[in-house]
Amino acid sequence: MPEAPPKVYPNKRISRRAKIARPVRVRPSDPKDDHFEDLPVSVNASKDGIYFTSRRKSYYKGMRVFVTFPFSSPHDPMNSEYVAEVVRVEEMPNGKTGVAVHSSGELGIQLATMLHLGAVIPNLSFAADAHYHHLTDDVIEGGLMPYENGAIRVPDGPGLGVRLNRERLREYHELYQRLGGYPYDQDPGRPGWTPIIPNDRWADPNDGRTPAIPY
Repeated sequence: MPEAPPKVYPNKRISRRAKIARPVRVRPSDPKDDHFEDLPVSVNASKDGIYFTSRRKSYYKGMRVFVTFPFSSPHDPMNSEYVAEVVRVEEMPNGKTGVAVHSSGELGIQLATMLHLGAVIPNLSFAADAHYHHLTDDVIEGGLMPYENGAIRVPDGPGLGVRLNRERLREYHELYQRLGGYPYDQDPGRPGWTPIIPNDRWADPNDGRTPAIPY
């Protein structure tokens, strides 16, 4: 008999999640959303996202947010904020809202945190991925951490093992002021397009224009 087709489960998690309770700071990245600063605690985390609960009702699927995880204090120079997207929102019996986000690009300080965390989790049986190979530079001294046979060594210096290059930070802060938010999942040839499924706005294969990026 022919094999039955595989079942498709919508919103099925691809990455394993570990129960990690750590402070998170979340705030909207889109100016059209009402500004807030939420300080929930994570329920679990995977290699590419975190899940937390909040009493706020302003989260919605597809919402773009700035996330700092783990978060200690506003004055901690080791905090690393990144852009994420809310991929699931669900109402909880206790009146809270469950929120799941997916990370989208990390710099050296956040990557160092990920490397140290992954090195001490005994049940991390899969290879944690990263978006680090998309970068051409970093804001840490020495530049990009090198890959060795598809892996990156855990930094062995004091603290997280990396030091902030404040000159690089200043340069890329000025670049951010000119370019705006991190367009990781945007297509400059299709303003307003977002990578959603099902996709209803395919790129034109006959469009040979080279997008102008004002670096």
